[in-house]
Amino acid sequence: MSYCHLTGDGINMNHGFGEYPAALMREKVAAASCLVTCEKESDNDNCHNVCEDLDGDGKGNPNVCKEICADGEAGYVANGDDCDDGDSSKFTGAECSDSADCGGVLLANCACESTEQPMTYFEDADGDGFGNASVNVLACTAPGGYTGQAGDCDDTNPAVFPEATCVNGDLCDGFIAADCSCQAITGSVIKTFYADTDSDGFGNPTSTFEGCRAPTTGGYVENSLDCNDNDATIYIGAPCGDGSADCAAIDSTCTCATGAGNATFCEDADGDGFGNPTNCTETCGAGPAGFVDNGLDCDDNVSGKAQGSPCPSGTDCITFIDPACYCAITDADNDGVCDGIDSCPGEDDKIDTNENGMPDCIENCVGESEFNVNFLRTSATAPSAETSKVFDVPVRAVQFTVFNLGRKKNVYEEKVSVYY
Repeated sequence: MSYCHLTGDGINMNHGFGEYPAALMREKVAAASCLVTCEKESDNDNCHNVCEDLDGDGKGNPNVCKEICADGEAGYVANGDDCDDGDSSKFTGAECSDSADCGGVLLANCACESTEQPMTYFEDADGDGFGNASVNVLACTAPGGYTGQAGDCDDTNPAVFPEATCVNGDLCDGFIAADCSCQAITGSVIKTFYADTDSDGFGNPTSTFEGCRAPTTGGYVENSLDCNDNDATIYIGAPCGDGSADCAAIDSTCTCATGAGNATFCEDADGDGFGNPTNCTETCGAGPAGFVDNGLDCDDNVSGKAQGSPCPSGTDCITFIDPACYCAITDADNDGVCDGIDSCPGEDDKIDTNENGMPDCIENCVGESEFNVNFLRTSATAPSAETSKVFDVPVRAVQFTVFNLGRKKNVYEEKVSVYY
């Protein structure tokens, strides 16, 4: 039995109950636990449920509803989707932002269900784009003064952040490390600089600075030839007395000594600007023709092969030629040969006991293998045959045994040729 016989005014006895006593019917209906007012499907009274819409957002309050049998009623709508009928922006399915400022939609209880995933943002007080990891918030968009990049070790200084360029206490270029220290760039070279108080271009050997470059204040130079840094006319090698006649000059004891002004000149046979240290002469004034004022050439028959010159190409390290004419600096086995061109790392490349031009270290680290050629055959119609052997791994020298060669037959001979 349907309860759709219930109307706003009571029971419509024409909906199928017949001649049932009205009083008993009312009693039964009143006692029913599932009684609701509903629309009829078969009558023509146009009755339906509507809910109150106080805020005019087109969504009705599900707690204030009734059935009407007309086309509509002012202030009511045909739904119950409003979760807050006092705010026109709040209804089930409306866009919203949660406590983390993440976008979402309102549920039936007006709670905002987020549809975005929040991120961690870090306070960036100095505005350098890196934030303080200890001060952070969860949000879907960065609040003002916050960034998504952590790692700032000093959030009060915009010049200090990870990998920022800097100059350390040794005046070496570097970068900011995680602990806020300025780490020098790999390969930075520390030099010794000497104070030049009297600005004569010569430094005081007792007043030094160790760094990648000289301080910009105080006056520093890269030599220590000043024996009196309060007098610009006195330094080692400065002319004194009648210097033109006897080459008198200030010596290392800061005394004017005869002949101290002599200069050493070395022969430069290959004309590369570097002199042969084994053929030098001292003279007062300019040196002889074909001589230069240094003895840095370690091979005066090869232009450019001098101390301090770059090593030949093919090295894997920053190198220069040392006084013994070897490639220096990175030399793990201390044999005078740079690691980048070292034939046998860990051994002395210069030892060649049998003087055959091949260092012992190469002759002692050969690749060994057997080479069986017994399958080679020659005949009158096939007077030659050949095969080859390829080593599986690169080796510096090759040593192998060839066996099963045939004997000489008539005019045919088997032989082995090695190409490398």
